[in-house]
Amino acid sequence: EPAQTKVNIAFSDKTVDLDASGVVEADVLKVFDASLDYGHYVEMGMPYVLKSIVMETQPQNNLMYVWYKTNAANQISEQYLEVKYAREIPVPQSDGGSALSRAFGISWRQIVGKPSWPYPDRSRFSSMTGSLYLKMLSTKAIYIRYFNRGVIDTDWPDFFVNLGLPYRDMEQTTRKIFSILAQKGAFATP
Repeated sequence: EPAQTKVNIAFSDKTVDLDASGVVEADVLKVFDASLDYGHYVEMGMPYVLKSIVMETQPQNNLMYVWYKTNAANQISEQYLEVKYAREIPVPQSDGGSALSRAFGISWRQIVGKPSWPYPDRSRFSSMTGSLYLKMLSTKAIYIRYFNRGVIDTDWPDFFVNLGLPYRDMEQTTRKIFSILAQKGAFATP
């Protein structure tokens, strides 16, 4: 598991807020590319993901559309996401920016699929948004900040969801995401 990983999870009004950060020894470009490789999330072992398909890409707009199917707390969810990404975000001096600093970002939000897209749109969330921020700290270390908010659309009682009972494993699975990204961004050994 990557060192210095912190995971905070809050439940309120059927909303799950996940905020995680950590430092990993990895190549920032490899981690960024792996993060955008939605078509291989199943093979990577990303938690909860049963299927993930890139529907459309618009590289000129740093944009892609993804459909994925997940199983969390024995609830199957199928949804489309709009994914925006940014390469080479400027890092301000006040945030430790230097000539070496490089940062990358990805954000996503749940959308309604286009009529021409063939996969079901049966999400267990009324909305979902998130982001991933990667910042180079040195030639071998990067800072990762991961945020995800989902408003759960379920017939479960509010108190059950707000206590976090269906999602007790979220901290462990979030740490697994960090571990997968660190493995994908690992430096080649001589």
